[in-house]
Amino acid sequence: MTKKFFSVVTTAGLKKITAATTGKKMTLTQMSVGDGGGKEVMPDPAQNALVGEKYRADLNQLYIDPGNSNQIIAEILIPESTGGFWIREAGVFDADGVLIAVCNMPEAYKPVIEEGAGRIQTIRIAILISDTSNISLSIDGTTITATRDYVDNAVKPFLKIKENLSEIAAAGEDAQDDARRHLALGKLAIKDSLGPEDVNALAKDQNLNDVPDKAKARTALALGNSATRDVGTTAETVAAGDDSRITGAMQKDQNGADIPDKTLFVQNLDLTDTVNRASHVQASDGNIYGSCWGGWLNDYIRRNTPGMPSLDPYATTDWVNRYFANKSTASLATNGWFRDATTGFMIQWGTAPGGTGTFIVNLPQPFPRATLWVLGWVDGALNYGDDDWSNSAGIINNSQISVTTDHGWSTSWIAIGY
Repeated sequence: MTKKFFSVVTTAGLKKITAATTGKKMTLTQMSVGDGGGKEVMPDPAQNALVGEKYRADLNQLYIDPGNSNQIIAEILIPESTGGFWIREAGVFDADGVLIAVCNMPEAYKPVIEEGAGRIQTIRIAILISDTSNISLSIDGTTITATRDYVDNAVKPFLKIKENLSEIAAAGEDAQDDARRHLALGKLAIKDSLGPEDVNALAKDQNLNDVPDKAKARTALALGNSATRDVGTTAETVAAGDDSRITGAMQKDQNGADIPDKTLFVQNLDLTDTVNRASHVQASDGNIYGSCWGGWLNDYIRRNTPGMPSLDPYATTDWVNRYFANKSTASLATNGWFRDATTGFMIQWGTAPGGTGTFIVNLPQPFPRATLWVLGWVDGALNYGDDDWSNSAGIINNSQISVTTDHGWSTSWIAIGY
């Protein structure tokens, strides 16, 4: 039977396709539909346009026919809002607006919603070309509307959630092995349970008997040679052995007598200086232990003894007091002090600068125990004629006094304590 509906490549389209074989690719971009001028039409290669074009749009899909690699499928969608005409012809145009292919089709009316019925109309043209490699199949992705067929074909390669991967199981062992390899599951994924050999682990019921290299294990645990020795079975004892930490230990009943080098022992304890000083300590009762004559003590006695007096068996009291008894001390400065060596009684004196107000004066020497009293007056006199002048001193503590004056004269003061 002779085909009644078919498509042809136009003469202008054939030139474009031929030029594409030399390196200039052709890009298909649009499709138009028409009513054939109100009657059925036959496609003519000489056509440059449709007989009665009614609608033109950018391509919604453009792809090589999966069943025929030399056939290109072009598609547009006519929206619900467009219509009111019959469709009897269609044509595909390239980016330059050249009609590349034209076809006729069974007439169909495209209604609009206002007429009481509306639909989205899908129009496809199959273009047979000997070599499709020189034709650009790219289209504007922002204008694509997915058809039901497009969606169905697009999701076929994907797994369905409700099937729970049963499609892989149905595909056979090779598919299952590939899936496990892609998920990096390995051979353990097909086991119901894992044994120690699967995870390179020690079995707890072996109590470490399955450790392959026990010597290395002891080294890793820093146990040393003593780990292989038998311990004593009696409380507070160890088994006999040759471990240096046992045979070389100090025995408590020796009380340090078994220390081989006591001098080095004292040195390691950083007690050398302490021990040396202790051997030269003098007792408080007058008894001298150890050899202590000579050195600095001998020099001091020799230099500070004016001459060997003639003493029968003992030195006289006056001689001992003269050279060894306590002596009173003093600082004879402007701000000075005197201390009696026998009683500890002290007198301190000084002068505070003139001014107005109360000033704190630091004593030349703090009283060790108590400040008894302090007296202040105008410097240079014990009394003065102007009754409005007032100089005084008061106790603050054992090392400080206060001086108060209301004029520019300096204040002399004296403090007594012990």
